Amino acid sequence: MELRDYLKIIRKRIALLVLVTLLAGIFSFGWAYYKKPVSSASFSITLTKESEQTQKAADFYQYDSFYNLQAASLFVNNIKGWLRSPAVVAEIYQKSGLEPVSRDNASLVRFFRLNHEPASAVLEVSFQERDNEAAQKLTKATQDVLAEKVASPFQLDFIEENISANKPNLTNNT
Repeated sequence: MELRDYLKIIRKRIALLVLVTLLAGIFSFGWAYYKKPVSSASFSITLTKESEQTQKAADFYQYDSFYNLQAASLFVNNIKGWLRSPAVVAEIYQKSGLEPVSRDNASLVRFFRLNHEPASAVLEVSFQERDNEAAQKLTKATQDVLAEKVASPFQLDFIEENISANKPNLTNNT
């Protein structure tokens, strides 16, 4: 078959092609228009380890608390492990008073998106939830559960809490 044959077939079926294209566009527009907005929540966790003694009280050089910074950076890996544990995520949901969308372990493990630069003691946590109120409850419950789990020499600071509703973009979805 040559190009002329293909063009002849397309001309013959042009009405069907236009109809299918229009129906697909109308369907995708309706889906995007009636889709409920999803709330995105994110916050950062800064972990610090308090020095047990000051440089003046120590009879050795403490390298500007280098080992405290290194310990805090390594402890962030523990927090990442907790937030990837289905038991801890279920505990967070229980503390917030909400029901998880799915109870299987695979979805609970993937609930939080975690971003951690290797040599820092800052962990960025983000997730998506049905509405702003649920996102606020889950953010508060996550912070409470992590504050309970962190031991004494470490201190957690929660910064940059951001919760926003994201409506689907009609032009991109149609």
